Amino acid sequence: MRIPAGPFRLGPWEAIGMRIEGLAVVLVVAAGAWGQDQEVTVHLVKGELVPLTVLLQAERTATWIFAVIGVKLKWSSGGKDGLSMQFDAGLQEGFHPGALGYAMPYAQTGTLIHVLIDRLRVPVSKPLAGALLGHVLAHELAHVLEMSTHHSEAGVMKARWNNRDLEQMSMRPLSFSAEDAASIQSGLAIVLSRSKGTLVDVAERQ
Repeated sequence: MRIPAGPFRLGPWEAIGMRIEGLAVVLVVAAGAWGQDQEVTVHLVKGELVPLTVLLQAERTATWIFAVIGVKLKWSSGGKDGLSMQFDAGLQEGFHPGALGYAMPYAQTGTLIHVLIDRLRVPVSKPLAGALLGHVLAHELAHVLEMSTHHSEAGVMKARWNNRDLEQMSMRPLSFSAEDAASIQSGLAIVLSRSKGTLVDVAERQ
């Protein structure tokens, strides 16, 4: 996932920012619209690299994005259940140049998602950081659940977000396309039908 190279600036956060309280209310309504949610546990590694306020907003944003399609995300910083998502910093610019994160949807073991957290600090203002990080988490998690490196023309799974996308993120999260939502639901149905029901099992479909 990539964003424009230049700086992106927003107006006062109080005027256009995503309010967490309102987001929580919308999340409940969206989840109810899909009926019973399927729960996915995401195990965060090296979460200390992210400021707590940014991390909490990112979790809420990604949770909202998945709740709309009937998937409930459960975040964990301890234990090894579920899918491991690791924050990395200090990597060379030549490593996945321009990318904010990468997923390994076909890997059989190990951490399937890496988020290059220090690359979020350069092109965006602080108020947008939590919303942007939440979209990165949702984007890479979706790659693993879809078992695909496919990108869509718009929305969460777009290969490169532009300034208009970033401005929308500041007010309301982007969404999955109907095709991506169906692929995620299909992948989850297979994973959760197994006895363990852990997300690591999703890689074994290949």
